[in-house]
Amino acid sequence: MKVDIHCHSIHSDGTWSVEKLLTKAEEKGIEVFCITDHDNFEGTIEAWKLNAMNEIYTKKLIAGIEVSTSLGTEKLHMLSLYDSVTQIQNSEIYDVTLEMIENRENRMEKIVEKANEIGLAISMEEIIGEAKKESTKKDLVLSRPHVGRLLVKKGYVKTLEEAFDKYLRDGKPLGIPKISKTLLEWISLTHKSGGIIVWAHPLAYRNNSIQRFQRLIESLKSFPLDGVELVYDYTQKYVLDPQYEKEGNEILKQYITQHNLLKTAGGDFHGDVGVIGELELDNVSSEALLRKLKVQKEQWYSNIENLNKKEL
Repeated sequence: MKVDIHCHSIHSDGTWSVEKLLTKAEEKGIEVFCITDHDNFEGTIEAWKLNAMNEIYTKKLIAGIEVSTSLGTEKLHMLSLYDSVTQIQNSEIYDVTLEMIENRENRMEKIVEKANEIGLAISMEEIIGEAKKESTKKDLVLSRPHVGRLLVKKGYVKTLEEAFDKYLRDGKPLGIPKISKTLLEWISLTHKSGGIIVWAHPLAYRNNSIQRFQRLIESLKSFPLDGVELVYDYTQKYVLDPQYEKEGNEILKQYITQHNLLKTAGGDFHGDVGVIGELELDNVSSEALLRKLKVQKEQWYSNIENLNKKEL
């Protein structure tokens, strides 16, 4: 079954509009689809609104977000996924994302200041212009890829990859970290709002060290994750050593089995990197994912109803 529940729009660092993504998902025959922009739900909310009016995408649309968090010194990206956008709009987690967007803007101002200090003449206005596309200032989530694309446009680097390697990755001159919730805090927010938490592109960020990855897996065993993005094309964004990828995936499969976790698939499509509609997830895993999303939603509705009864 074609499943893609990790995709980015112009509401974060993607280059495609929500409508274009929905149209492509329909053309590609994706059975389960989700837009998971960084640190905000605006793309996924727009997808549901558009589909309610025009039904551009006729299969199973779910709602979601991608956030960056950490465990000790290890960087992790997590997907929070929902059966219904209503859960997001009526939960604390939505207000938290508004704070995260403000923190991103503050970080971007620091990146611009540092860039000018090292001889890269860029401005906030130029970054906003790069990010704006078809969106509005209110909806913008400013990200490092916006800076990278601007550096390419102004001739400081030749490619987005070079921009990250030279300036934007963690530890590089413009690799200024953003403020985010801890892993446990984000898991709690997700579960409280009736969602599930999935570890995105888990083999990334480990410098091809299988020992380091094993240590991280051991640390994660005490955290109540719901799933792992096992099906992911690392050749598109995070190039891995083949042996490390092979061994890492075996470790992941054991971890998934031991802890009864969901398996998911995501193309991490940004318009200029990643894939869309190219990944297959087996039917058993796909059905388990949809079943878990539905159970979490029903539990959330039940909790809301019980809370309303108490208030009455």
